[in-house]
Amino acid sequence: MDGPKEIEVKLRVATAEAAREALRRVGAVPERERHFEDNVLLDDERGSLRASGSVLRLRRTPHGGVLTFKGPRQIAEGVKSREERETVVEDPEEARSGLDIIMGHYGGKPPFEYSEASLAKILVIRIDITSMTCKRSM
Repeated sequence: MDGPKEIEVKLRVATAEAAREALRRVGAVPERERHFEDNVLLDDERGSLRASGSVLRLRRTPHGGVLTFKGPRQIAEGVKSREERETVVEDPEEARSGLDIIMGHYGGKPPFEYSEASLAKILVIRIDITSMTCKRSM
């Protein structure tokens, strides 16, 4: 799997409140208040992305928007991981770069053309992860 990855582990808990209490006991605190998210999944008429196990999602929140591509999932030892690319558009060149990556996953061949009006409506966020740590418990 090339590029950035999403690694997800789901844990069974008795109730949401029990999970919140367990997090409080270990000192976890919210980074920000809960907020509404508007998620839109994008695909072609044939559902090509979904059929390949991929997702293209536009998420809008009060803090801004994120366009995310998630590649097909892989499961190893009960842990799900997948390629994940997130982009925010702040300037036209960054927007084009992010959109080129996403459009490449559709199987298209660059160069891609985007109107200035379309680019003005897109928010691209780039997240570079420089390190990641985790524990493995047996």
